[in-house]
Amino acid sequence: MFRIAESRSNNIEFLLRPRNYTQVYNRLKMLLSVDQLAFFARPDVQGEVTLWSSETAGSYQMIREYASLAEDEKDRVADTVEEQKAAIVAALSKYPEFEPILTTLFILPDPTALKVLKSGEQLTPILTQWGSKNTEVTIESDPITALINRPRSTTAIVTVEVIYTDGEPAASKDLWVEYLSAESKERTNKDGLYHRGRCKLNTTFKVYDRQDNQPLYIHEFTVVPDGKYIVLLPYLTTANIKVVDQKNRPVSGVEVQVTFNEIPQIEISDKTGQIVLKNLEAGQIVVITEKDNLENTLTYKLKRDKNEYVLKVYRPVMAEASLRVIDQEGNPQSNLSVSYHYEGVEKEGKTDGEGALWLGSFEAGKEVKVYPKNRPDTFKVFRVEEGQNEFILEVFNEPPKFVKVNLIDYDKEPIPDASVGFKHNGQELQSTTDAAGTFTIPLEWFKDWEKVKATIDIKVKGKKGKEETKRFNDSFIFKADQLEYTIQLKKKKPWWLLLFLLLPLLLLIRLEKDIHVKTVDAKSQGVIRGAEVTFAYTKAFVYDDGHFFTNDSLSLRQKSDSSGVASFLHLEYSVYSWIFKHWSKAQIWSLDGCYASDTLRTTFHELSSGDTLRLSMTPVMVSLDFKAVDKADQAALPQTKISIIAELSGITYTDTATSASDGRVVFYRLPKCGRILSVRGEHEGYFPDSIVNKNVVVLAGSIGLNRLLQLQPIRKPISFFVVDCITQKPIAGAVAEIEFDFNGIKSKSLIQTNTDGLGKGTYDEAYVIALIHLQASAPYYQDGELPGQHLVQDFIDPVKFPKEKRTFCLQPKPNPIEFKNIDERTQQPLAGVKNIVKIVNAAGAERTEIIESNTDGNFTISVNTGDQVSIVSQLQPDYEDNSTKIQNKDGMGLVNGPPEDRIIPLKPKEVEVLFRTIDGNSGQILPNTDLVVSVDGQVVPPTNSGTGEFKVKMPVNAFISIVASKAGYGSNDTKVNNQLAKFLQTSTQDARDIPLRIVPKPCIEPQESGQDIDFEQSYDMGTQNKRFQIEYNMFSVPDQLVVYCGKQGENGKIIFNQGMVTGQGIIDVDLAGCNSTWITVKVNAGPNGTEWRFNFICPNN
Repeated sequence: MFRIAESRSNNIEFLLRPRNYTQVYNRLKMLLSVDQLAFFARPDVQGEVTLWSSETAGSYQMIREYASLAEDEKDRVADTVEEQKAAIVAALSKYPEFEPILTTLFILPDPTALKVLKSGEQLTPILTQWGSKNTEVTIESDPITALINRPRSTTAIVTVEVIYTDGEPAASKDLWVEYLSAESKERTNKDGLYHRGRCKLNTTFKVYDRQDNQPLYIHEFTVVPDGKYIVLLPYLTTANIKVVDQKNRPVSGVEVQVTFNEIPQIEISDKTGQIVLKNLEAGQIVVITEKDNLENTLTYKLKRDKNEYVLKVYRPVMAEASLRVIDQEGNPQSNLSVSYHYEGVEKEGKTDGEGALWLGSFEAGKEVKVYPKNRPDTFKVFRVEEGQNEFILEVFNEPPKFVKVNLIDYDKEPIPDASVGFKHNGQELQSTTDAAGTFTIPLEWFKDWEKVKATIDIKVKGKKGKEETKRFNDSFIFKADQLEYTIQLKKKKPWWLLLFLLLPLLLLIRLEKDIHVKTVDAKSQGVIRGAEVTFAYTKAFVYDDGHFFTNDSLSLRQKSDSSGVASFLHLEYSVYSWIFKHWSKAQIWSLDGCYASDTLRTTFHELSSGDTLRLSMTPVMVSLDFKAVDKADQAALPQTKISIIAELSGITYTDTATSASDGRVVFYRLPKCGRILSVRGEHEGYFPDSIVNKNVVVLAGSIGLNRLLQLQPIRKPISFFVVDCITQKPIAGAVAEIEFDFNGIKSKSLIQTNTDGLGKGTYDEAYVIALIHLQASAPYYQDGELPGQHLVQDFIDPVKFPKEKRTFCLQPKPNPIEFKNIDERTQQPLAGVKNIVKIVNAAGAERTEIIESNTDGNFTISVNTGDQVSIVSQLQPDYEDNSTKIQNKDGMGLVNGPPEDRIIPLKPKEVEVLFRTIDGNSGQILPNTDLVVSVDGQVVPPTNSGTGEFKVKMPVNAFISIVASKAGYGSNDTKVNNQLAKFLQTSTQDARDIPLRIVPKPCIEPQESGQDIDFEQSYDMGTQNKRFQIEYNMFSVPDQLVVYCGKQGENGKIIFNQGMVTGQGIIDVDLAGCNSTWITVKVNAGPNGTEWRFNFICPNN
């Protein structure tokens, strides 16, 4: 250890007191590393003199004053000081005891208090007289801050631009910055900029947002000269989807697929039909699709607010319907068979005694077709309305028809008053002939082609003259087109003749059987409803309808019912056919618009009544063509991959094909009555397009209306760079022409390279499958191009086309002159300066061009002999115009003259900014605050805030830092720290208010005492969860000591109450249970003659 310096208390104010500096140093020794501790000299107080020593290896002869160092050495020391301060602050910020003095720790009375230990090439900065200020100077300074902000070749100014994903600046946005292992909370200005100040080259810093105390959207940068630091943050917004039906009524429970960032998720509408989407990025695309109807899709670009969307879904409203059938007279028609059709399904029913029939529930807005079953031509179509529906079907009844049966005797004479009993179709009827020997029976009693049996009782006189009743039997086949029949009594033949006819008569016996046919899908084996089935067989009889030995072919048709069964009832045959035509065939087949079957052949007489035959059917297949086109120009898209998925009866049909040169593709085997689930077209360079959930028959017709796949070309941004062929420096403001070749169609666009000096051109929406060719022009340059045509998809690939392959140059014209725009104060180059160049040639002709400087501040013109050059340089609004540096200068003289003749400085405008010092708790203006104001590292007035409001005049592009402090208050060096003057000028006053907060009373308060009086006082202990002790003495008369949380009068939680006691003791107090840094101590004095006393004891003092 060796001594470095000494100081006297008569001209030094120790800002950390009443803390003991030796104890503070010893605490630092425990918490810091050896290298970090070497930054602080060790204090040794000896009366009025404080000795400052270093524990680092070395000697006093190796100590140097900072001012005596070479410039490069000063830069190295500044780098080390910045790194050490950042590391020490990060290390000490973990300990609450250093929180109130962390800034004060690095304050020096003057720059000479910074010493440098020089050992060979190694330079070690050491702070002496740290945490103190000089009482003999009126202008205060902050040497450490000024040193860190000192412009040096090893640092660069860092300005971070923060923008949202929708392209808008993130104005007044809180963000976190991590630099040199230290994290700080910062805020952007109204333009979305955060000015960090100077940072060391090649160091890294991170910028990020926070949510739930977790870092988000981390951006890491490396400090480089003239670097651009852009942070892209999502602007999180919300969207509200209202799901309504076709009548704009909210619909709950609807599953909606919401696709964001190409990630689908399912949301369900609530009972009010609402779906609320949160944490969406403004500027992005959101796709909203009804899950059960993929065609119902909405696409929106999210805005910052008012994202209110309506998804209309179709929801059927069911309504009940009944039918009432009346005739033309208004009479109810009971027991009438009625057929009704709805959505392709046919049902049947019978009216009741009131002519009414309940039909069922149907969708409102749909139609129901109704007609009497026996009269389909008299149908009527009803539209279903919401609520209860009663359909009135009026039928026209013709006058009733009757069947006339005549009864005659052997001589064909009418037989009156004869009793006849009829049996037919399971019915019985008893009647008596009228005077004309006739029966009249209603037509409805009969069934076509059914036998009618008649039993006739006739009264006659017998041999003895007595009246007798004779019975005769006869029958006939009823035919609907024959309304009159005659029954003639036949004379009896000798009975024994029947013996000869008995055997042949057996062949006349007629029989019946019922056969059922079930129609099924050949693949799925599912039933097919409504299929028209044909049953063909040969009917043979010995005698039939007046003919002998008939052999008739019959073809019967029936439709399959809801269970897929077609029933053929009462199929006639005879004993004769069973014996002699036993092996005759029956054939069954079906053919309708949707299905077809092979012919099923079987032996008719081998079938038993009630048998069910299974008829397999295959779908009728059709072909459909589809066409893929470019949505932008409707041109055909060959080589498009088109996939199709169709479905019928649970069977899926898939196919894939590639479109021909006309964009068409044909799929040859699609089920005619099936449903197309999806037709999807895909092509490189295009977004896919689909047709979904369409019936095959619906897609028939014009291909342009129904089967067109329109693929949207994909667009991407492209960028390129234009530079000077000689200097390779960027050319700002060059005009580039982009020629596009898209599917043989050529177009052009003009783009100007950006004005921030990078010479970068950008075009936002280039088709990725287009070819591009680039050429550019600029004043005083020959036109240039990027050779060849390039596919955009390759051009945007950073591997195939890195920056150098997207850069082309322009050749300057003869006699080029390169000028440079700089900041007059900092001598730094200025990009984007507008230079109005006027050249007057030898003949007096005048030409004016506007040229912008590039990122190095440079711009180029060319001249001829005899040219006079004048330049007005403008960078509004921050700089004053310079119209005097280049005024009527000889062009060739500028070409051959020294470089400084071609440097054009611009003087930054000055602004006067109002600041205020305020009380951090009350917000009231705080006067007479000590100030250290530094502008670009140089300390400037004022040194006191006076009334609490003060102004600082400075260049508009300068960086200002202010350290404010006041006795009894802490200091503040963070509110205004390396802030850009122009942004402070336009910001609100609260951004320029510097709050100071009262420093809590030290723990070692003077002891409180009293006699015969009560006492109550509040104390701010400074830090929550602080632990300390209260030492008390209640002497011989009992007193009560109470300690509770919070200020006086707040009735906070009691921490300690030992009751009325005597004598002395020590109370351990822990504020862990308090929600405040304040405590209140109350003493309730005992009877007369009492005396008490207490004081605080802190472990840190």
